Amino acid sequence: MPPKGKTKPLPPAAAAPAAVPVEELFSTLQRHVKAMEFEKVAKVADQVLAASPGDEDALRCKIVALIKADSIDRALLCINTEAAKGSTADFGFYKAYCLYRQNKLNEALEALQSMEKTAIILQLEAQILYRLGRMEACVEIYEKLRKLKIDSLDMKTNMIAALISAGRSPDVEKTMDALKIKPSSSFELAYNSACSLIEKKQYSDAERMLLSARRIGQETLMEDDILDDEMESELAPITVQLAYVQQLQGQTDEALQAYSDVVARKLADASSVAVATNNLIALKGGKDVSDGLRKLDQLVKKDGAKGHFEFADGLKSNLFPRQKEAVYANRVLLLLQANKLDQAQDMVTWLSSAQPESATVALLQAAVHVRAKNVQKAEEALANFAEQAGDRAGPVLLVRAQIAAVAGHARVAAESLARVPGLQHAPAAAATLAGLLDRAGDPAAAAAVLDSALAGWTSPPVAALAALVRASAWLNPEKAAGYERRLRPLRGLPAVRVEELEKRRAKGQAPVAAPPEEKKKKMKKRKRKTRFPKGFDPANPGPPPDPERWLPRRERSSYRPKKKDKRHQVRGSQGAVAPPAKEGGAGNSAPGPAAGSVAAAAAKAGRGKSRKKARS
Repeated sequence: MPPKGKTKPLPPAAAAPAAVPVEELFSTLQRHVKAMEFEKVAKVADQVLAASPGDEDALRCKIVALIKADSIDRALLCINTEAAKGSTADFGFYKAYCLYRQNKLNEALEALQSMEKTAIILQLEAQILYRLGRMEACVEIYEKLRKLKIDSLDMKTNMIAALISAGRSPDVEKTMDALKIKPSSSFELAYNSACSLIEKKQYSDAERMLLSARRIGQETLMEDDILDDEMESELAPITVQLAYVQQLQGQTDEALQAYSDVVARKLADASSVAVATNNLIALKGGKDVSDGLRKLDQLVKKDGAKGHFEFADGLKSNLFPRQKEAVYANRVLLLLQANKLDQAQDMVTWLSSAQPESATVALLQAAVHVRAKNVQKAEEALANFAEQAGDRAGPVLLVRAQIAAVAGHARVAAESLARVPGLQHAPAAAATLAGLLDRAGDPAAAAAVLDSALAGWTSPPVAALAALVRASAWLNPEKAAGYERRLRPLRGLPAVRVEELEKRRAKGQAPVAAPPEEKKKKMKKRKRKTRFPKGFDPANPGPPPDPERWLPRRERSSYRPKKKDKRHQVRGSQGAVAPPAKEGGAGNSAPGPAAGSVAAAAAKAGRGKSRKKARS
């Protein structure tokens, strides 16, 4: 049995590391903050909290560092954890900001309501309202910030953007003067100024402003030593907006190329790529439906579990509601062009529940019903929306009138057109409404519409009055005469003999007006200077030219035809050979050509002449 080994003694317990003083940890924390090393800031803050639990400064440093490092979920978890522990520290602003970054806009706005309205709280509230699309309330917040006299270029830039989105582009120039800023102050301001020009339909000026914004942006970013790819990504919104202006100006080839480059290279931010993709599909129309659907499926996807559609990551929080609505609308239209009615109906049904107050969704729903050949449902859907929309029902009523008119429902079309606000006295609308009522078998209502329109016109159009005279002459000649008296007298009309016109009309002749009384001015004949050939001297003309120089040579008097030489003519049958000529000297006769050669020469010389039949 082998001897037992001796047990080794255990090493002494390792001494615990000496605790780092809190002051040293804060010095390390400050060093990482200056170096913008946010992950290290969060780790050192945890060490401080381990040594001094609940330290408010350490918590604040950790939360801000996590936000700066885009770790929004961790920052919100830290805030909620400390609140659950009963911490008295106030991190309400950071919580609202985290909710804003998570696109939980309503929760973020609710979190700000109980806070004191300081400048930083107002700026965050304005940003949230801007994302929610509540532009008027956003502008009011910026007006409050303006009264606080905050000298921040970013705040002023955001205020200009809010004005444009609120539909107050005419106020942009005046506001910029009041804020003492110019479009050249930054490329963001130049971009916003271009957007205001687009809203005012000054597309040429907008294009020049966008080019200026891109130049200012390149100069600014080059000073910051930004790489080319990062610079292109930063200036991508300007590139997409410039392509949009070119599209509005009819420069489709340039816009198509710009959109395609942005989509293909994918160097821009996600929202710019999405806008470029949507505009590219709209520009192509129905040329490549399958490719358009494939690209939109990368932007919008259906959640099978929840049964609704969602945008891809990075787009849900970066696209505005109107931009999302445009993408949804284009996808539905492409599905209709691809005859995928079930998918289109599925998406429209979800949109109707998600955005019940959207006129675009109501129009899409009507388009699906019309494509399914169910016009009555389309009319009912548009009518229901119009009753709830109030003043916003104008476009919907116009589409309902168009659908009903095409389907032959004249009464429904007339009813819809009559409800459109602001069109009662428009000449084209009045004429269309009167025509629909007449087609529906209600000429009295048609006449009432025309009378109402005439009463609202200070100076009725001549064409409308003439049409009224022509239409009323069949039913009410007295009213037609009253309309005729409102027409201005035409020049030369008193000289027309009405009786003669009626007689000629009865005989099938064209009406002839009486000759005008004005004397015709005699046209003076202009004398043209005689032009001579180059080098010709009229003083010394020389011998007169031959008067027969323009006639063919055979027709001239001096022509003499040439006589034919018949001495060498060969007589005899076809193919005969002339005898060789005899010359002096014996045996010096040259050999004649072969028979075949002579025959070929004769055939060549005899082309074009009439052939005689060979005698038998």
